[in-house]
Amino acid sequence: MNRLPALGLLLWLSACSVTYVPPPKGIPAITEPAPPPSAPTSKGEAAGNVACPTTASAGAAYTGFGAAAADFNAGHQGQNLLVRCSTDLKVIVLQLDISPASDAANALAMARGELPNDLKPIYDRAAPTCRDLQFQSATLRSMLGVDDPDGVVNIELESALAPNLAYSDNKVDMALIHQQYNLGETQPCIR
Repeated sequence: MNRLPALGLLLWLSACSVTYVPPPKGIPAITEPAPPPSAPTSKGEAAGNVACPTTASAGAAYTGFGAAAADFNAGHQGQNLLVRCSTDLKVIVLQLDISPASDAANALAMARGELPNDLKPIYDRAAPTCRDLQFQSATLRSMLGVDDPDGVVNIELESALAPNLAYSDNKVDMALIHQQYNLGETQPCIR
């Protein structure tokens, strides 16, 4: 039945009281958009971006961003956090939803609480949809190794619930921690 010639299909459709309507002439072919020129992959992007396992270790000294997923999970039991891992299963993306919305200083303190204490500021820039801060950490460089050889981490503060995602330092409702950029590299906000 699935290989009926066109005439057989028409006869079958008419026997079923279904009227065949041919497609209109001149429908343009659907084409895929041209792929953008490939940009060099940042060191952070090269680490991968995969789902993290949900298993938890018995406990570890460090359970924040950059930790092995099982150690991170042990330190965040009962929390429903959006996390992504490198291909060797270390946490490299962490989204903190802040409710109720907070000011930037409190949101930044919450995000920094997920990071090692040895952060050194690289830049702090404001954009229409976020505030992007980059730091460097010897601890992250040591923990993440080839996944983040420079120990770079970015914190993007957002007002994701605001109209048009317009960022406000007084209404931060999301902090995204990631290591997707190279040292000193500025990019548009991830979201």
